[in-house]
Amino acid sequence: MSPIKPRDPNTYSAAYVFLINDGKIFLARRINTGWHDGDYDVTAGHIEKEESGIAAALREAKEEMGVAVAAQDLQFAHILHRFAPQDIGEPRIYADIFFAAKRWQGTPYGAEDGITSDHADWFSLDTLPENIVPHVKQALDNYRQGIFYSEFGWDEK
Repeated sequence: MSPIKPRDPNTYSAAYVFLINDGKIFLARRINTGWHDGDYDVTAGHIEKEESGIAAALREAKEEMGVAVAAQDLQFAHILHRFAPQDIGEPRIYADIFFAAKRWQGTPYGAEDGITSDHADWFSLDTLPENIVPHVKQALDNYRQGIFYSEFGWDEK
């Protein structure tokens, strides 16, 4: 009997946080990343090795928006199964986990201003900017409709 060989991971995971207050969401415009530069995005990042989705969301909220969110103040919002073509290399498949935070400590700001963002502000959930990362907009729209699962990018495959 041959030993079981570990498979190369073929699905990546990322955690996202919707900071929502009084009908508005906090967004930052991306720069200097090479991915969706010029588009608005919510706080997000890859889930690191041996890190839970919640731990990643809390870490990213602090790093990117300068706020401290308690784990009990995160609410599951949406899962997005995403096919993501890459500019270089093989396409990636993501399981994106979205959380909504309605309470946090601190005032949100673009904590990475000038590094990975050049503008951050509150936007009405009813009138989001046109230049928002498309899969984030889909997840946000679905969250607002109470839809917990969707897929993105598979028709581009």
